[in-house]
Amino acid sequence: MIGELKTAEPVYFYLPDYERFDQIDELDPFEAWQEMPRGEGFWILQTYCLLRHFGVAVQKCRELPKRGIVVFHRHNRRQLFSQPIGKFKELILVGCRGDLHDLLVSDFELLQNSYFADGKRRFYMPHWPMPGIIPRDVQRKTEIKRVAFLGFAAQLHPDFQSKEWLEFLEHRGIEWVQNSVSYSRKKGESIKHSDWADYSTFDLVVAVRPERNDLHTNKPALKLYNAWIAGVPSLLGPEIAYREAGVSGEDYIEVQSLEDAKQAIDRLIQDPNLYSRLISNGRKKADRYSHESVAKAWVHFFNKTLSDQIPERKRQFSYKLSRRIPFSLQYKLVYAWKWLLRKRMR
Repeated sequence: MIGELKTAEPVYFYLPDYERFDQIDELDPFEAWQEMPRGEGFWILQTYCLLRHFGVAVQKCRELPKRGIVVFHRHNRRQLFSQPIGKFKELILVGCRGDLHDLLVSDFELLQNSYFADGKRRFYMPHWPMPGIIPRDVQRKTEIKRVAFLGFAAQLHPDFQSKEWLEFLEHRGIEWVQNSVSYSRKKGESIKHSDWADYSTFDLVVAVRPERNDLHTNKPALKLYNAWIAGVPSLLGPEIAYREAGVSGEDYIEVQSLEDAKQAIDRLIQDPNLYSRLISNGRKKADRYSHESVAKAWVHFFNKTLSDQIPERKRQFSYKLSRRIPFSLQYKLVYAWKWLLRKRMR
């Protein structure tokens, strides 16, 4: 039982750009994200469809309602905040940051990991797992014969597309499967996730992004818990979300370079018990990230977190001021304030 909404206000998901808005309720809720393979699709369209699938009474909107809680993605902030300030008087704005920067002027913000969460206005919400995951065939035992990357091509470090990597795997009789597509932001374009959900013939998953100094503080642990659900060990790059959700050496292996990955594979070949332990420990955590568990997390956020925080937010001077100053000006003021703070800290 997922539970029902107990909020004092109705909950809306804001989709101003979706061309087939009137047909949304006809979509397969588990495949809805493919209609918009970017932030709005994952966080707004898919969440709306899946919560309705689980019987949660949420609503969609392309125009702002008179009152209620409005969940939106950062990509749509311009459409949202270009409207007259009077329309926001009776609204609570919940922004989904996704892979982008902070929203600054939303009432509350949902994040893909806990790094910037503060328990007052910024909160962690787990990403939905890949739908329809086909687990690894247990008959494959602990042998490593096929290693895969599943995802957008730009999210794979160039070293794992090199001749050195391919020759290393070939020397050990391992097939490399790079099942990837290019990332597109073209409006209205849809993609098919191909075999991203089929882990049945894979013995190991590799996901190492191009390097960044901030340990990818804006990314979710999606590839980790997809692998847990599929029963496949994973070699993952150094990222905040992976370290929050898992324990390297226990339910995945962190690799910081191509050399690390090569050593990890040789270790797994030589130590079948480690291979089995990674699978077993991952299975113990997998249920936390099922579609049902994520739906429960959303309901808890609306019923408990927002119910506790909205009264305090409405008492704050910044909230009262935000209902009188155009959001475009609010952005400029907040950015100016941040710039001054950074300058003083130098």
